[in-house]
This record gives sequence, C-alpha cells and structure tokens, in this order.
Amino acid sequence: NKAALPRTIHYTSVLDALARVMKSNPASDLKADRILKSMLNLYDTGSRHLRPDAVLFTTALNCYAKSKQKDSADRSLALLDLARKYNVELDIVAYNVVLRTLS
Repeated sequence: NKAALPRTIHYTSVLDALARVMKSNPASDLKADRILKSMLNLYDTGSRHLRPDAVLFTTALNCYAKSKQKDSADRSLALLDLARKYNVELDIVAYNVVLRTLS
C-alpha cells in the first residue's frame, strides 16, 4: 500500500524530535545522522517518494547545532555540500543554523 510508505516529512519529524532532546541525550546527533543517511540511501536506490528537501536538511543542521559536539561545524559544512549534491536549495534559515554552529 503506497499510502502507508514513509515520506520525507516523516523523516524530518523524527529528526526534529531528536533535536528537541539533544541536551538530555547527547547521542541523538549520531542517531539523526544515521536516519538521514538511511533516508538518502533509500532515495538513491529508487525510493523517489523520499526526495530530500530544504526542511529536511535544515532540521538535520539543527541537530548538529544543538549537539555542541566538537565536530558539529565540520559536519554542518559537509551537510551543506550534501544538500548541493541533491540539488536542494537551502534558505536563509539553514544558513543561520550553520552560522550558529560555527560560533
């Protein structure tokens, strides 16, 4: 049943939930990373209903920003490159999240 397939918005919602618990669960950024990579892998292998979008990438960037890990800035910059690979145009909100991570 195609109606029961997860969509990009479902993955985005999970990433948002992980960002919200980042302070109480520092490993949430690693979970977010795995979830994002899993979704992108599904998209790459033919699940076209999982097309990545700006909201997904911005939410993932927010996870990195809130994690306060040493490599958060590097991971955020790598995620910007990944968004470009998928031809996702990020908006000012995404870039503000990156700037917050870099500060």
